[in-house]
Amino acid sequence: MSTCKVRVALVSAMLIAGCGSSPPIGSGESVKKTIGREGGTIMLDEMTLVIAPNALADPTDITLTSTTALPPADFTNYTALYRFEPPGQTFLIAPTLTATFQNGAKDPALFWSRSSASGFDNLGGGVAGNQLTSPVPHFSLGFVGDGTNAPLVDASGGTDGSVEDDGSIAACTPADCIKDSCANLSCGAGCLCVEHVPRETDCTDGVDNDGNGTTDCLDDSCTNVACGTGCLCLNHLKFEIRCGDGIDNDGDGKIDCADDDCNAVTCGTGCTCTSLAKAEITCSDGVDNDGDGKIDCLDPDCASKACGTGCTCAGLAKFESNCSDGIDNDGDGKIDCLDPDCNNITCGTGCTCLAAGKIETNCANGLDDNGDGKIDCLDPTCNGSTCGNGCTCLSGGKKEITCSDGIDNDGNNLTDCADPACNNVTCGVGCTCTAGVKEEIICSDGIDNDGDGLTDCLDPNCNNVSCGAGCICTGGVKEENSCADGLDNDGDGLIDCLDPNCNGGSCGSGCTCIGAVKVETNCSDNADNDGDGLIDCADVNCAGVTCGTGCTCTALQRTETNCKDGLDNDLDGLIDCADFTDCPLGTKCSAVNAALACNAAHLCM
Repeated sequence: MSTCKVRVALVSAMLIAGCGSSPPIGSGESVKKTIGREGGTIMLDEMTLVIAPNALADPTDITLTSTTALPPADFTNYTALYRFEPPGQTFLIAPTLTATFQNGAKDPALFWSRSSASGFDNLGGGVAGNQLTSPVPHFSLGFVGDGTNAPLVDASGGTDGSVEDDGSIAACTPADCIKDSCANLSCGAGCLCVEHVPRETDCTDGVDNDGNGTTDCLDDSCTNVACGTGCLCLNHLKFEIRCGDGIDNDGDGKIDCADDDCNAVTCGTGCTCTSLAKAEITCSDGVDNDGDGKIDCLDPDCASKACGTGCTCAGLAKFESNCSDGIDNDGDGKIDCLDPDCNNITCGTGCTCLAAGKIETNCANGLDDNGDGKIDCLDPTCNGSTCGNGCTCLSGGKKEITCSDGIDNDGNNLTDCADPACNNVTCGVGCTCTAGVKEEIICSDGIDNDGDGLTDCLDPNCNNVSCGAGCICTGGVKEENSCADGLDNDGDGLIDCLDPNCNGGSCGSGCTCIGAVKVETNCSDNADNDGDGLIDCADVNCAGVTCGTGCTCTALQRTETNCKDGLDNDLDGLIDCADFTDCPLGTKCSAVNAALACNAAHLCM
């Protein structure tokens, strides 16, 4: 299409159509999208409409329909006839339409129905390959057709409104955009007057259409506008957006998935670009979607992806993942729980596949979840499973296991400790069920744990039970039973041996409480066991008490009492008869000969 200035006239409603093959007819399908001040893109089949930011003041429901109607018979159309709604919608900035048309099209141009009169105007458009890009003035009907002999008008459906001497209408130039009369009108090929400024609308021709010194994608006006087939201007750069056509659409030397722009973009049916390569994402169609020679689950790309309803790819094979639909989802001849893939997978509500069979896992819903004719605890697979709050299935029946909630958890009309199942089971903190009643087992917390009105040692349940460190309940009272720790363990104000409870009790190693005092009872360990500063026989407590084998404490001294064992029993350096004080003349001195006795020479004769 020529880019020179031309005098234009409105397109006649009657254009001479050429002969050719059957014209394209639409599918009847529609797409709808709400677009607001931020702008956006809506696409359907051959058409892509880009609405620039600030083109709309408020959110608007945009609808694009591929109609099943044909343009008037006098037109040769290269695309279907599309309807853009709301009808008559106008914009602060003209939207840009990119249309993909038939190969071999002659002089393709965008035709747009008028908003206030019948017929279509030829808006022209920039052509690259089999794509045409043009601004549109308002919403109505449009298609790409043969523009031969069809005069051009601007994207507003008119021109700048200036009338020449011959009655024709003159187009605006970029310099004319300052005129109010040129608002939203064409300022030349690939140029539109917007807010008194020329804006580039053809971003594929290598021409600075709006005369601002920047060309195509380098021009701010081209942001989010097509820069050719499969190419979109973003951030002043060309971006490849068609990633499955084998073409370097943005001219950076990288084709399709090898281009970073294509990351996460479709590379064809069932294919997405990932990490600069094609990756198969449709794994159930029997097609090698990414062209690597591997189909569906045999392609590592398909790992963990669906291979159909109830089927998931894993380990380069199909795995059944729906185990309750009665279908062989992975085609291995095994259905639901009979398929090893289903092991430990749900086979329905309250049902899990295990070892090629169904086990009931909800044992409290009154349903036969695994279809074996047995419900809840009557089903052996429920053994050991919960049958509700405070209830466990056991040996085909319900067993109450929570015995402190005041609820008949197993439905046998017996609650908590009254239920035999609760025997020896806790009935709360410091409480155990025993023989059908609550029994207090913690006797030092100041709490009536079994609710009988008696607390700690006052409760008969606590008899002979600890009431704390060094304390035991006896006859309904606390009794101190640790008499060497320096503590008043029973809280009666008396500590250790001073407490009558300790009489006869140990006050430590080698020490016994007697008459409220400590008494040394081990007189052979060389220790001051009662803490009175006197050790062993030197302590009066040891009088007459053994000080070891063959030794007795006498008069605060160790005295040898075995004079026939060949030992120095009292450790005074003298053995048997030689210890003449303890073994005087005549003392028997032989364990084997009763006739022998100590003589005057202190010998055993």
